[in-house]
Amino acid sequence: IFSSQVAPFKQPILEKGQIVDDLGEKMSRYRQEAVNSFDKNASRYHQGVYQKKRADMLAKLNTQLNVLFVGQLKNLHKKAITSFNENLKVGLKKPNYIFATTVEECQTNAKEFFLSSAKAIVLSDTDWSYTTELNAIEEEFSEVSNTARTEELKKMTKSLTKQIDNELSEPIALILNEATPDVWNKVIETYKKAVEHGKKTLEKIAKSFNSSEEELQSSIEDHKLQSWTILRKKIDEELSDTMLLLKLRSRFEEKFRYDEQGLPRVWKPADDIDAYFRRAKEDTLKLVKLFSKIDLKEEDFAIESTEEFDFEQSLIVLSEAKQSNISNRFKRESDAFYLEAKRSIVSTTAKIPSWAIAAMVFLGWNEFMAIIRNPIYLVFFILLVTFGYVIFALNLWGPLERIISTVAGEATRITKERIVDSVAKAKELNHCAAKDKED
Repeated sequence: IFSSQVAPFKQPILEKGQIVDDLGEKMSRYRQEAVNSFDKNASRYHQGVYQKKRADMLAKLNTQLNVLFVGQLKNLHKKAITSFNENLKVGLKKPNYIFATTVEECQTNAKEFFLSSAKAIVLSDTDWSYTTELNAIEEEFSEVSNTARTEELKKMTKSLTKQIDNELSEPIALILNEATPDVWNKVIETYKKAVEHGKKTLEKIAKSFNSSEEELQSSIEDHKLQSWTILRKKIDEELSDTMLLLKLRSRFEEKFRYDEQGLPRVWKPADDIDAYFRRAKEDTLKLVKLFSKIDLKEEDFAIESTEEFDFEQSLIVLSEAKQSNISNRFKRESDAFYLEAKRSIVSTTAKIPSWAIAAMVFLGWNEFMAIIRNPIYLVFFILLVTFGYVIFALNLWGPLERIISTVAGEATRITKERIVDSVAKAKELNHCAAKDKED
């Protein structure tokens, strides 16, 4: 009868991993019923034999029930760990949670569940114990808590890194664009403010995670190094070749193209463009030297170097080779501004065009004025000048000269022939006239 009573519990507990409610009460009742039945039937035995057989039977009953006890205990173990995990995840999603408090609450709830359920299945007259299982649960609680702690710290570290990046990004860009002589003092002050804000965040995190003072100080040192790495990355971005050339070009234009009031310069022949250009270029090239290294002469500031991090080396922004390369590239670009300024000179002095002076010298004042006042002469003069310009522009003076020479030679030859013919005819006429007189 006892075996048939406890048999239905084996499959859900041992095979399906389920927790059977009121298992302790049922096991105790079924065992007591079996003992009562034995007492009723075995009371006729000798007292010594009866007690011995009763003890043997009770041991067998406890052995069968112990299988259910151990199975139920393992299922309670799994349930407690699952409950702890689920409650911890929910608690860590709440705003402004305190990690240590959340973990403690989840552990307490899961532990109370296990203990209350485990105590309920411990039967009297047995040496059953759940201490080993409880110790295992507490170890797993610790492992899960440490894993969750590590993950949450990673999230907070990532969030803190993003916060530092946001605090440094725009201010550093503005400071480097202004490029004042104390640029690095401003950069370090901005860095210190960001680190101080991060330090306050770390103190809150340490309190939430119940961290020791040593852990907090270690986190602060790591935070300083991480913030410096972010700062150097931002500086490298702002002082890359392209960005640095833009800054140099902007500074050069500010000094060369604009006056002290910020108004564009209109170059005149009297302006000393060379001097303006030289001063603007020299002033701009000073930025290359200024940006080459983070200057901490006036700052009581340093970060401890490690095997993987050399603080002094991290202060160098532009190598000698890069400084030379950037300077040469800028000089080539600045030459274009110089040539442009030379071409854009505006003359404010009124003067008579040279072609008009030449025409007056060639023609004389009266003839020149007659051409200007007479439309026919003016049109003819313009056509003549245009024709002369076309011949000059197309370099046709040689062919034109040869044509004129040929035409002149041919005209001379024809003239000579006609003169000779005329002279011959005149002689012939004179000769005929003389003969007529003689006759």
